[in-house]
Formats: sequence, C-alpha cells, structure tokens
Amino acid sequence: MRRLYQQEEDPHTKNLTDLIRTPTARPVAQLEQLRSRRWLFSPLLQRRAQAVHLTTALYDGLSLAERADPSHALLKRAGDQAYDELVHRHPDLYQRMRAHLARFETSYGPLQIPGSRTQVREQIFKELDRTAMRAQTGVLSRR
Repeated sequence: MRRLYQQEEDPHTKNLTDLIRTPTARPVAQLEQLRSRRWLFSPLLQRRAQAVHLTTALYDGLSLAERADPSHALLKRAGDQAYDELVHRHPDLYQRMRAHLARFETSYGPLQIPGSRTQVREQIFKELDRTAMRAQTGVLSRR
C-alpha cells in the first residue's frame, strides 16, 4: 500500500500542512509522517463502517431465518395462548408477577434487569409457590 501511495500522489493531501499553526514550519519528515497517519486513518474508518454494516446484515439475516422457521409461528402462538390463559384464568397471579417485575421496567413492557434473568424468574416462582401454599393451607383450615 505504501508503494501505491508513493507512486500516485493524492491531490487532496499533496499540500497538507499542520492543523495547528506554529511560528515555525515543521520539517518535511514530520509532515510526511503526519500525512501517513492521516492517510491510514481514513481506511480505518472505512473498515469500521464495513464492520457495522456486516454486523447489521448478519443480525437481519438471523432474524429473517428465525421468522422463516415453521416452528416460530407455532411457538409464538403457544406463548400467546399461555399468556392469555395466565391473564384470564389467574388474574391474581398475573398481577403478582407484574408487581414483582415493575421495578425493572424502563417503560411499559421492556425490562432492564441488572443481574441474571434466571435469578429474577426463580424469585417470582418462589413467591408464587408461597402464595399457592398459603392458599392451600387457607382452604384446608376452613374445612
């Protein structure tokens, strides 16, 4: 690359000067070094832009493949049915879960959990199990 640069002088960098005005001009060797550094920076920015583009394309491809999978629609439907059943058949449990997750909400719906999602899930299930145990003992004591 260096040979190519030396053979073909870039008209944009031909008369390159120091960005900071100094009382004395810099030596030619320093200006050449500065030109080389600036010349290297542009391809680095280009590679970064390409990496971002490729990463975005990869995620888009994964998302499309996921949606094209026949099981995706079935899993989505099963999840929607489970959610509807929880909301309609067990509104009190649903409210308890929502109350536990409310402190992690950034807006209505999206969660920002600082630790492990598994840990939060286990805490919720423990609380629901305790509630179920209290309800069963309450039913047994009434009889």
